[in-house]
Amino acid sequence: MSQVEQQSYGQKLCGEAIKKYKEGNPVEAIKLWKAAAENKSTEAKYCIALQHISGKYIQKDLNNAIKLLEEASNEGYEKATYTLADIYEKGAYGIEQNHDKALAYCKKFIDTKKPEAIKFVMKIAHKYEREVGISMVNNAVAVRYYELCAEAGDIEAIMKTADLHSTGIGRMFDRTKAVHYYEVAAKRGVIEAIESMSNIYLKGLYDVPKDDEKYVMYITKLAELQPENKKYQKKYLDLYIDGKNGVPQDHKKVMEILAKLAKLDVNDGYYKYLMAEAYEKGEYSVEVDTKRAVELYFDLINRYPENEMYQLKMADIFEEGKFGVKQEKNKAAKIYANLVARFPSNPLYQYKLGKINYDNKDPESQKLAYQCFARGYELGDRLSGYYVAELLFVGGAKFPKDYGRANEITDKIKSKIKDSHVLTIEEQILYRSMIVHQIQMLAKGGPKLAKNVARAKEVLNEFNDHHEDRIKLHL
Repeated sequence: MSQVEQQSYGQKLCGEAIKKYKEGNPVEAIKLWKAAAENKSTEAKYCIALQHISGKYIQKDLNNAIKLLEEASNEGYEKATYTLADIYEKGAYGIEQNHDKALAYCKKFIDTKKPEAIKFVMKIAHKYEREVGISMVNNAVAVRYYELCAEAGDIEAIMKTADLHSTGIGRMFDRTKAVHYYEVAAKRGVIEAIESMSNIYLKGLYDVPKDDEKYVMYITKLAELQPENKKYQKKYLDLYIDGKNGVPQDHKKVMEILAKLAKLDVNDGYYKYLMAEAYEKGEYSVEVDTKRAVELYFDLINRYPENEMYQLKMADIFEEGKFGVKQEKNKAAKIYANLVARFPSNPLYQYKLGKINYDNKDPESQKLAYQCFARGYELGDRLSGYYVAELLFVGGAKFPKDYGRANEITDKIKSKIKDSHVLTIEEQILYRSMIVHQIQMLAKGGPKLAKNVARAKEVLNEFNDHHEDRIKLHL
């Protein structure tokens, strides 16, 4: 009988054995498996090995089981290979755990190029990585299994190997390997790896010398692959805006990049907005062109009517009548009202809506202004606080005077301002007006505040001792 015929016969016997086993006749099945094994059936050797491990229908014999599994594995039977890997990795059935042997069988399994081989080894690696909080040693074990899969080209394993080598501590980890695997992944277009390589060359990490040329190469690649990523685009633009990392300053290039990104229409037109700002402010060596800026701003608000940043910009343009656009405070008020409705916890929008209504002076507008300012002050906006104090001082048809509350707000604002000279011009004016009102309230007394001339004099003297624009009041 030729070898091929013998193997065929052995496999036939193995099939009969499996059938007998399934029919509930394990004793007959084992006899057939032994006969099949003698006729070069690797599957039969595997089946007998499993029986020796269980010891249910045949004498338990781990040494013989391992011997048969090794023979089957060497003869190319994959189940025997990954069973051995599993036994040595776990230290199963009383066999001593041995990662070196487990890794050797894992590699043998991976070398078969079967997709399930990578999944099998990755599952082992994941298990040890999840246990890193228990022991740093487990992380070192995980990286060995990941590295097997990385060498086989698995992209997840490549990144895991790089990450663990870059963050691990001690002799079990290798920063040189981290750089190698990040570079491999970067060449395959993995964004996280490209970013890691850019940082390595920017900062000179892992004993790699700083290299501006390579940093620029990786940042450029990130910008090209991720046009929607603002972080990458900013780093890329900054190269040309500031002339960084060996790249000469080139504002023309900046505008070219912005124009290209604007055409891609990513991030809700964000790069078109940057272009508009450039024309508005004359940035990047562009001549001021407010007409062009307004065209771009209007286009953005029409295309993205719910964009918070664009709404705020248009409200500001209408409120002030900027760039040749007709001043229309009603339009600005509608935009601010929309922003307040959408973002009620944003104190800026409360203040902006309050200010427009405050300027209208009619009773309903004053009431709405007070409500907005009160909410803005509650949210921590100091400017709103000035106006709340003023409106409570003067009172209105829709809300009463309240000197007590106005005085309390004034004292709180004063306690947070150590030096009023550092305030903006607008806030210095508001601050002075608020102090004048406080002095007047204390000097005369009024709703919910008792007359206190002595305190009024103290406030007056405190202010005049620190300000050249002295308050002149006769108390």
